[in-house]
Amino acid sequence: MRILGRTAFNLAGIAFSALAAVQVAYASIGTTVAVIQQATAQRQAIVRTLEVGGDVFVGDLLKSGPIGLAQLVFQDDTRLVVGPNSALRIDTYLLRNQDTVKDLSISALRGSFRFLSGHSPSKSYEITTANATIGVRGTAFDISSRPDGTGILTYKGTVVVCNRLKKCGNVDRGELFDVASNGDVREIKDPAAKRAYIKQHFPFALDQSLLMALFQVDNSILRGRGNQPRAGSPG
Repeated sequence: MRILGRTAFNLAGIAFSALAAVQVAYASIGTTVAVIQQATAQRQAIVRTLEVGGDVFVGDLLKSGPIGLAQLVFQDDTRLVVGPNSALRIDTYLLRNQDTVKDLSISALRGSFRFLSGHSPSKSYEITTANATIGVRGTAFDISSRPDGTGILTYKGTVVVCNRLKKCGNVDRGELFDVASNGDVREIKDPAAKRAYIKQHFPFALDQSLLMALFQVDNSILRGRGNQPRAGSPG
C-alpha cells in the first residue's frame, strides 16, 4: 500500500477544489421555457441557439434579434423576459440554498426586459445598465436600456434606481422613471408623455399576448381599467 505524503494530499485537495469550482461555474442556473427565434446565448467563444428546455449559465450573454423573445425561469423562481433587439449578461448567480440565491447580478446592456423576483431576499438582486443601478425590493417591473437612458416601469412592489453618482429614486407600483445619459433621475408623470414613453420603450406593458401566464402582470393601473393577470402571474 502506497502512503501519500502531506504535499500529495494538499495537491489532491487543490485539484478537487478547482474541479468543484469549475463544476459550479458551469452548472445550470435556469431554463428557457419559451422562445421566439432569433435568440442566442454566448459564453466565451461558443454561441448556441436558445431552445425551449435549454439551460442558461453564469456568464451567458443573451441576445435576441428583431423579433426574438426569450422567457427564462431561474432556480429560485426569478423570471426574466428578454425582449426583441436586446442583450443581457448574467454576471453572478450564487446559491444560498436550493431555492434561494445569495447574489444575482445582471447587466442589461440594451433593449427591453421584464424582471419578476423569485424566492430570494430582495437585497440579493442587482441589475445594472450603462448609466443606472437597479435594486429590487420584491417586485415585478420592466426595464428599457438605451444609449440615451434607462427606463423603469413598476407593476408590483418597489424598485430603487440610482445614477452613477448615487442619486436615487423609488419607483413604486404604476410609476415610470427615467435615468438620462447625463444622470438626471426623473419621474414621468404627465399622462400623455407617460403613455408615449411606454408605447415606445416597453413592448409588453400594454400587450402581453406573446408572454406565458407566468410572465404576465396586472397592468390595469396603466390601462385605466381592470385587466386582471392570468393564473400564475404576480398580482
